[in-house]
Amino acid sequence: MTRYVYGAATVAASYEGSSILVSAGAIWDADDPFVKLHPELFCDHPSPDAVNRTVSRELIEQATAAPGKRRTTRRPR
Repeated sequence: MTRYVYGAATVAASYEGSSILVSAGAIWDADDPFVKLHPELFCDHPSPDAVNRTVSRELIEQATAAPGKRRTTRRPR
């Protein structure tokens, strides 16, 4: 069974004279030679920040107005 790992952060690393870009949340084969050389760049589970969404996390979690701002919501009738 093939095991996968996920990019822990977006970072570039050197490999055999080239620069390889690892994107946060990108899926890699755990047996890849690059992964074995740089295990610190990978984790066993995807980062919650790499989860696909249709709106940003900040828009979902902002329930109150920022200091000095008014919320523009209406009560249902």
